[in-house]
Amino acid sequence: MNGQIVPAKQATVSVNDLGLLRGYGIFDFFLFEQYHPYFFDDYINRFFHSADIVGLEIPYKKPVLKEQVLELIRQNEASEGGIRLLLTGGESVDGITLGAPQLCILQYPRPGYPSTAYSEGVRLITHDYQRHLAKAKSTDYLMAMYLRKPMQEAGAIDILYHQNGLISEAARSNVIFIDQEDRMIIPEAKTLVGVTLKNLRQASQLFYEQHVRPVYLEELTAFKEAFLCSTIKGVMPIVQIDQQQIGNGQAGQHMGKLSDLFLEYRRQQHRETISLLT
Repeated sequence: MNGQIVPAKQATVSVNDLGLLRGYGIFDFFLFEQYHPYFFDDYINRFFHSADIVGLEIPYKKPVLKEQVLELIRQNEASEGGIRLLLTGGESVDGITLGAPQLCILQYPRPGYPSTAYSEGVRLITHDYQRHLAKAKSTDYLMAMYLRKPMQEAGAIDILYHQNGLISEAARSNVIFIDQEDRMIIPEAKTLVGVTLKNLRQASQLFYEQHVRPVYLEELTAFKEAFLCSTIKGVMPIVQIDQQQIGNGQAGQHMGKLSDLFLEYRRQQHRETISLLT
């Protein structure tokens, strides 16, 4: 908490913090293994980019923040898990004037999903909504929380946002599609730049023709497969969106290939990073 390691129950912010009063804050989340984060620079860079977009100042330079993350991992003596970076607007005297930003680094057990989510695929529901300042990973998840009940009632795992039919992203994931020519289609819209998506594209560039373009809800019937991409989900097949079945309604052949490419690329990058440190 602000550069000091303390028990989680002692890490507090003021009731007048803008993160609480106005929902003014940013965060990022990533996984680590063998005491070191995956794609560490990508996540740190995105955290700083989010801060720039919303007008918050991170009180430490990137190397210092990275060392604070690593020290927390060492102190907790867990070889794998998840890390959340959280930056708030700080305590405000009038509910609008910025205070000193509060920086929290929190560590969690490694999260995950049941294997059936990957073998059988998952469902989404849609909602007409565009996230504010979409390039920033802000703490504003009001719409996602508001839609939690209908999402659960539909047996869905996430919400696919669109604006007048133009698909952008899911509430907690990027989305990609595979068309009838086995090309990877990435929605071109106001979306968060996903670290998992970025590295999946890098991992698969020699095997898939990739197109970034506007994608519309009416096209869903034409796609062979669809996937969620996120830090926790990795690459996860989508088999139904609202009442529309994707492809044959089952996890298809590209699921295994894309997942294998991504996981191998992640392992390779991680090995190289650790070897440089040792």
